Formats: sequence, C-alpha cells, structure tokens
Amino acid sequence: MAKSRESFLPHWEPRVHDDSGHKILMCLRRDKRVVAGPEERVRQRVLHWLICDMSWPKPLIDLEKNLDFADRKGRPDIVLYDRLKSPAMVIEIKRPDKQIDDTDRRQAEKYANKVRSKNIWITNGTDQWFRKRAGSKWVDSEYSEILAVVGDPPKYVIPSLPKDSSPNAVRKYWGKFREYDESLLDLAYKKYSSTSDFALAIHKIIYHMEFKLPYSYEGVHILEDRELRPFRAVTPGSKGWFGLYRFLLVATEYRVETAAIGLYRWRGSKTCGRNEYDDVIICVGFAKEKRSHHALQLHSSNCEKIAGGWEMWHNGIMGGRSVRREEVIESIVESGRSDLLGPGEGAKHVRLGKLPTFTTATWSNTRKFLANLLHYSILRTNLREAKPYSSP
Repeated sequence: MAKSRESFLPHWEPRVHDDSGHKILMCLRRDKRVVAGPEERVRQRVLHWLICDMSWPKPLIDLEKNLDFADRKGRPDIVLYDRLKSPAMVIEIKRPDKQIDDTDRRQAEKYANKVRSKNIWITNGTDQWFRKRAGSKWVDSEYSEILAVVGDPPKYVIPSLPKDSSPNAVRKYWGKFREYDESLLDLAYKKYSSTSDFALAIHKIIYHMEFKLPYSYEGVHILEDRELRPFRAVTPGSKGWFGLYRFLLVATEYRVETAAIGLYRWRGSKTCGRNEYDDVIICVGFAKEKRSHHALQLHSSNCEKIAGGWEMWHNGIMGGRSVRREEVIESIVESGRSDLLGPGEGAKHVRLGKLPTFTTATWSNTRKFLANLLHYSILRTNLREAKPYSSP
C-alpha cells in the first residue's frame, strides 16, 4: 500500500507553453523542451525539489537511463548518483491519476537491481512508496530514510586550477569540473583555447580566490564572502540558469544585496554558429524573493583581449525590457560613476576594468574589476525593479 504524504513534495508547477498545438515545458535536467504530459509534469516537480530545494548536482541525476534485460529494455525515470558515481536511488514516476501498485513496485525493483541501487522511491506526485534493500530482499522504508539520502547531497569539491596553461593541464581541469556543468567540457578542446583561458580567469575569482574583505571602491562595498552554494535565475521565456555561484554581501549608498556570481557556456553567440559553443558568460544575480533575472550577463566575446588579460566592457543594453540603454547610461552618471563610460558609440560602452590571466590574477589586481562588476549589476537591478517586465 503506497504511503500518502501530500505535504512531502512541495507544490510546484513547471511553466508550460503551446507549440503548434502541443503542450511543451523546459526540462530542468536536460535543458531542452519536452512534451508536458501528466507524468512529465510530476517528474519536473520531483526534479525541482531535488535540484532547487535539496541542492543535488544536476550531472549526478540521470533521466531514462537505457538498461538491457534478457526479455526487453528498460528506462528508469530518474537515477540519482552519489559523489563516487554510485547509484544512490531509483525514482519511478507515475501519472497523478494512477494508483501505485505492485506492478510499479516490481518494475522499480527490477531497475534498482540492475543499476545496483539500494533505495527506491515511487511517486505520482501525491502518493509515495519508499523501498530499501535489506540483504537480498526489498522491504518498505520510511520517508525519513529516503530523506536521509536526498537530504545529504554530494558535497561540492572544486578541482584545483591547472598550474599552467598547457593543453593537458587545462583539459584535466575541465574534465573534473564537468560534474558541475557538463557543457564546460567543450573548453578542453584546442579550438576553444582562448575562451578557455578567459573562463579559467573567471573561475579563479569565483572558486579559488581568497578575498580580503571588507573592500570598498568608488561607492561600492564588498562586505562578506558567503562562499559557494547553488543558485537559480529564471528568465521569462527561457530555461533560466542553475549552477554553483559565489555569494558576496555587497552594499552601496542606498541598499545592501547578496550577490551571486557564476559562469556558463553560451549557445549561439554572435561570434559563432547557431549550434556551436564559442562563448562564455559571467552571470551576476541577487538573492531575493521573487527576483527572476540575472542583473547582468557579460559575454566573453564582448571583452577585448589585451596584453596580460582582457579589457572588460558591456554595451549597456537590457534586452527584452522597457529600460532603454540611455536610461542605463544616465543611471551610471547619476551614481557618480561616469568613469565607467568609455569611448565608442557615443561613449556608451561600460568599462569594467582589466581581468588578468588566471596564472597572474590575484586579489590585488582583480578587486577593482570585481567591484565595478557588482556596482554596475546593482545599478541594473535598480532599473529593473523600477520598471515592470515588458515582453519584446
């Protein structure tokens, strides 16, 4: 008999869109559009809980893993892996209107035996059935035992930066970092070496640099380093972003914010083909209820390569909103930061300072860039909150 725990799984509904007569949603794990059937909606609700609430790393979640049996093939809905890549749990998803029965139990046990998982969770969104392996048998388990598995997700252990920029050292780093963002493995290829160098410099700031705080520069105050933790920024009309960010407590004259800085690969940048990766973006968001956007997404392709690093700049545009670039520039001037405005296009480039290479970057030679990045992001957040979102 399935154990009913209606309050166990938080209520959450994926955003569903119409596409040529079909209901479509964006999968939180696969980062692609899938048909929004009843069972898929339950799966996305489970994924949202695992990823957003329980902080389970996405690369350690497998969906519809192909399994070969003597009589047929099978595909468990979700398999969770621990830090050693061992299966921690098989999760079987059922439609909300289907009562969980012994057939579902036997199916889940068969999958779990095949992948050698010791825990099973079967759910239709409301009813839950938990099972665990006891010797050679499967027995019912309690919710608390399942929560002990998912409530203690694998810890984030960031690989050490390469000691130099040799291809072999760089390739090993991105190979180890793939469990946090699989797309970053592309940076191990020689054709992306310049983008890889840029990404390593940002990674040094986000994941490896020791900040000497508090630090103040031109009206912005970086007060505390609140270390690494998962963060999601969802942009209306897109899949949003979820990853491992560095959190900082930041203040200006008018407000105190908890900033989050992350880095991602970008598909289809203006410098490459539509289906290629040739760019990375620095993402800055602010942790506050009901905020759904990054304040800033800064493309590596928009930053100029110079001797010893990059000259960092942004075009001032806030795409898809009612905020015009002229208003962004005006807010920079009003904040007393006209020094950020550089040459080109009527002095509308926002200059954020120099980013050194990852082998030379230190707190002393990157702190001004970091302060400018955060200050500019706060100005953009102020503008965003002053005007409601308007679809393009």
